[in-house]
Amino acid sequence: MKKLLLGAAFACAFGLLNAATLPKATEIYPNMGLGWNLGNTMEVPKDPTAWGNVVPSADVIKAVKLAGFNTIRIPCAWNSHASNGTIDATWLATVKGVVDAAISYGMYVLLNSHWDEGWLEDHVFDGQGYDKTGLVSNSATQLAAKQSSYWKQIADYFKDYDEHLIFASANEPGVNDPWQANGQWAFTNERMQVLKSYHEACIKAVRNSGGNNATRTIIVQMPRTEIENSDMLANSYPTDPAGSGYTMAEAHFYPYQFAFMEKDESWGKVYYYWESETTGDANRTCSGNATGSKNFIESQFSKLENTFVKKGIPVVIGEMGINKRYSRVGQSDFNLDKHLRAVAAWYGYTVGSAKKHGLVPCVWDTGYERKTGGDGDGDMTIIRRQAKYGSDLGAIVDTATMNAMKRSFGVGEVVLPPIVQTTVSSSSVQPAASSSSNQQVPPMVLDATTQSPRASLTRQGNLLVAQGNRAEIRLFDMNGNLIRAVRSTSNATLSLTGLSNGMYIAKSGSTTLKVKIK
Repeated sequence: MKKLLLGAAFACAFGLLNAATLPKATEIYPNMGLGWNLGNTMEVPKDPTAWGNVVPSADVIKAVKLAGFNTIRIPCAWNSHASNGTIDATWLATVKGVVDAAISYGMYVLLNSHWDEGWLEDHVFDGQGYDKTGLVSNSATQLAAKQSSYWKQIADYFKDYDEHLIFASANEPGVNDPWQANGQWAFTNERMQVLKSYHEACIKAVRNSGGNNATRTIIVQMPRTEIENSDMLANSYPTDPAGSGYTMAEAHFYPYQFAFMEKDESWGKVYYYWESETTGDANRTCSGNATGSKNFIESQFSKLENTFVKKGIPVVIGEMGINKRYSRVGQSDFNLDKHLRAVAAWYGYTVGSAKKHGLVPCVWDTGYERKTGGDGDGDMTIIRRQAKYGSDLGAIVDTATMNAMKRSFGVGEVVLPPIVQTTVSSSSVQPAASSSSNQQVPPMVLDATTQSPRASLTRQGNLLVAQGNRAEIRLFDMNGNLIRAVRSTSNATLSLTGLSNGMYIAKSGSTTLKVKIK
């Protein structure tokens, strides 16, 4: 009976009964809010767990929503899950489980075809060209046919979903082009025509798949998703049988010296700091007109706004982020506290600028928490997804960055209840029901100014209970870090189960309570 009820609920939620003309992209994007990437998971070739993450439970997806994100980008592999051109049914069901969970919480889902060993991404050329193995031959016509076949299968599988599901043709086409004596292999207009053919293969396959796909929003990527290549996409924009208004463009935004650069070069140094968050070392500070500075961000995002947004084509910043440089701890020119504040400030400013220019920002989340530096830089994690770092999967692990983004985006500050895990798997393709002790928490922004100042706060065994109109409980560790929070339209209850031994501070309105766990 439970499965039947769930099926009926999803049929209503996803518009399974009748095909419909979906809203245009220009109507959708203002509602997409902040975006988050399920990074290093579903896009891993052959095995989503091979890079350390796991297929997320429905409760982790719920945590992403409650953290303040309203869009989830699911980078996804398809070619490595296909045999003789047919995508594995079990894999489609696994992906469906994640999609369903996100949509059940009112989120928008961007489902793409990711790198997946470069079958398309590394072969944006016709005839002779370069991939990671060197000079090879490629038939763009054959590859476009393969792109069409995969998207026909994907689109048919999801054809009855409503506008909350958005398809993305590719990831970073051409990004792995080799570097040669005179720089990276040129992305010419001829190659742009090949990329256009790949995008059009996706679009036509989706449009011909029936259901709601005739007007589903589809995202197309500019060469290498580099903003400096945006004109190439604009001048050779793919044709859509649905007419204008049902596509978006995609760029990515990683300022190299601040985000990724491993060591100093003759032409520039690794940046640890940003703008006013600096130790005073100009050589280590991203400011002025440097890539990633305020001036650079405004220039790049203005270009996207003028090239696409003002012409009726919304833009998604499909990936953006900065690696936290824990491996530099101990260096004489590195201050970790200043660095982390600089990273948070950059995220806050960047998503705020994106919103100002009409762009949808989606932060990349690696799932790695490399705070010792022993396994190198690579930590862009905001939401905990690996149990080896702690059992509280779904917890916010970078509160400073999350708060900076939410303040800048105008959606309040971080509050997130603990998450108790359920499972999404290939054999359980409907979103799992939450087993969280706080599942009564509504997906709303908590705002202390709306809380009743007369709310009482007491401890009752393993529960904290606040009584009063719009009661809220916030639990902090002794360093002032927010650990758990809950809000209710009437009385609020917060579970203490699973906390480490020690002292905590609970707050509700003007009431403060010391909590000892032993």
